Amino acid sequence: MNSKGASLAIVTLAMFCTPQAHADTSDAIPDIRCVLVGMKMGQVPGATAQMAGIMTMFYYIGRLDALSPKPDLEALIESEVRKMSSDDLKSEAVRCGSEITAKGKQLQVIGQHLMERGKQLQLEEQQKKQ
Repeated sequence: MNSKGASLAIVTLAMFCTPQAHADTSDAIPDIRCVLVGMKMGQVPGATAQMAGIMTMFYYIGRLDALSPKPDLEALIESEVRKMSSDDLKSEAVRCGSEITAKGKQLQVIGQHLMERGKQLQLEEQQKKQ
């Protein structure tokens, strides 16, 4: 390959491998709003509410971190906090809480299934020893 061909290949690869400068934020906004709900919960007196707020923030920040390309969390949080009224926060708290509750139930079911499998494995091991 000559130097012109190599240069063209490098430029072409760079165009396709460079992440988008601005991620599509429409998918991120609901999760950003849940991060804000978690932040608000973290300000409520009482360890239970504060822990729930922290868990909510971490859960939704984790979801946002999985997006590709990564959204600008700081800019999105700043933008959404300016838009959200106290009524918005209340309705989003219901939505976000429902999502987290559903995920918690899913994890409970998984935990139960794993415990049942563990018990079954223990029984099988005991039967092998006899």
